[in-house]
Amino acid sequence: KLVCQRARPWSCERRAVMVGFSSTDRRSRLLMGTLLVFILFTSAIILIYLDILPTDRILEFTVESSAESGCMFSANHCPPDVFGRACDHDVFRSLRYLPDPLNPFNATKLSNFDCPYDLENTKRISELHNRLDALQESCYRRVLTALTPYSVNGFATIMHYLTFPMTEAYERGHIFVLNDIPLISDLKDCPSFSCFFEKWTNCEVDKSNKFSLHSEHPYPYRIPNNFREKGTFWWKSQLLSYYLTPNKKMEQLLNQLKQNLGWSHPIIGMHIRHGERCSDENLPPCKAISHYFEEATILKNQYGVDRIFLATDDPSVKKQILDHAKGFKVVWVTESMLNVKLIVEKRPPMDFSLASIVDLLLLSHTDYLITGLISNQGRLALELMFAHHGCLRPYISVDIPWCSHYGHKWDTGSVKEFQC
Repeated sequence: KLVCQRARPWSCERRAVMVGFSSTDRRSRLLMGTLLVFILFTSAIILIYLDILPTDRILEFTVESSAESGCMFSANHCPPDVFGRACDHDVFRSLRYLPDPLNPFNATKLSNFDCPYDLENTKRISELHNRLDALQESCYRRVLTALTPYSVNGFATIMHYLTFPMTEAYERGHIFVLNDIPLISDLKDCPSFSCFFEKWTNCEVDKSNKFSLHSEHPYPYRIPNNFREKGTFWWKSQLLSYYLTPNKKMEQLLNQLKQNLGWSHPIIGMHIRHGERCSDENLPPCKAISHYFEEATILKNQYGVDRIFLATDDPSVKKQILDHAKGFKVVWVTESMLNVKLIVEKRPPMDFSLASIVDLLLLSHTDYLITGLISNQGRLALELMFAHHGCLRPYISVDIPWCSHYGHKWDTGSVKEFQC
């Protein structure tokens, strides 16, 4: 006050006009604001205790320490390919992600895992999709297409392969399309990729403006500079989710199947991959069905979930379910539901089975996942699940951690190394 009166009285007058109230008014408003914050905080605690307000939405901006690294990260800004409130889950190193579901204000009550709302992640996804939309509909641009070994690989393997030219097209600013090789389907009246998914572009492709990239391992895997901080897992998941957007007919089919299955949340997705890989001496032996249900019991005890959606390429698994599924309600898609003969990726020639794609999409809509990540189908299900929910949900791998495909090697224990 003395400084105002003696040194710069004009400054005091100007500040008084700008503020518009006296110091007494200021203290009153400060007191009222503090009281309002206290009331809101107390209300939030009561709602959390009653399990009405998801705790993840309250805690998403808190900063927690990682016990392993000793570093501090916010829940929304973990290092690339690292997840969790404490940034302690590395997808390249961990077989399972089982965040604590307990309500911090009621430690005796189990609660379903709920994805925190991540505004920054939502913005980055929107940024990527807007850029891809602009590229795919800019018909004056050059067109990049990919040649792939269709005759020997399954659907998920091909999709993982295509992330290389997809990334290349994004970085070069080109339209990306599949080549002209038709895809064989068990739906005779619709044997193409667009039977299941949205068209990648509406542009008329001029062959003179199209070029191809083809080799067994086309280029070292990389992420565009503007998304590098998000990591390989995020990039591949979002990219594949964009190009594997179900079309309206597929969405209608999925909704009808969910109704027929009595689909309700929360639900575990259980993917049991047997087939020819169980006889491959270079891979770890396939896990018994009982092992999958032991893992399911862990999820049940931790999250209170007892419903399972089963996807498998082995018909004998479904016959053995009753011997292992005590305490669970297990559902799966039957032949009568699809009204087509169930064929799971016949090779050669490659068959894009409707049943296989339906299983994949339904697995991505579950809340928890048990799978083997040696399988491309299992990895793709986890990636699409991550993109569908907007966060990494609890999962268990029965063999190896997630890998980024082509060139990534893992020591599996039973064999020297596994080429992802």
